[in-house]
Amino acid sequence: SFADQPVLIDFCPAAEAGIVDAYLTDLDGSFEANPDNKKPRSIISDSDVMTAFLGEDEECTRIPEGCYAYCDVCFRTIRFEVDPSGSEGYELEVCTKTRSKCIRIAGGTDPTDYATSSTNYRVFNVHLPAVENSESSGFNAAFLLDDEPVWPNYV
Repeated sequence: SFADQPVLIDFCPAAEAGIVDAYLTDLDGSFEANPDNKKPRSIISDSDVMTAFLGEDEECTRIPEGCYAYCDVCFRTIRFEVDPSGSEGYELEVCTKTRSKCIRIAGGTDPTDYATSSTNYRVFNVHLPAVENSESSGFNAAFLLDDEPVWPNYV
């Protein structure tokens, strides 16, 4: 428990390095100061890509000096790997089903992986808040190249 200790979290070095999609899951609510309000939450990069799909019901406490927000929601990650040959410039557009909110994610290959291009996949990580299951909730995703839909090889 962190009740008697200061909690020091700093996502700013990650943000300065261009990492805008980091998150930690506080499974038992240990970071919550109110002992009556302990439940799973997320500590997220305070960036558009992480906050775009947060609904009005998800409360976040923004900590600008740490470049993060402590949010009353849990996230999940969906990872897409595509053949890197011919997929340079691809983006993954993720939207709510109603298209009221959309984000675009650029994929990347691991610059430290000197394997052949056939094994160093282009990776797109999408971090989404959990949503209730209804016909109007959920997300759609599409790969784009120059704003046009494309289907990469070996998704």
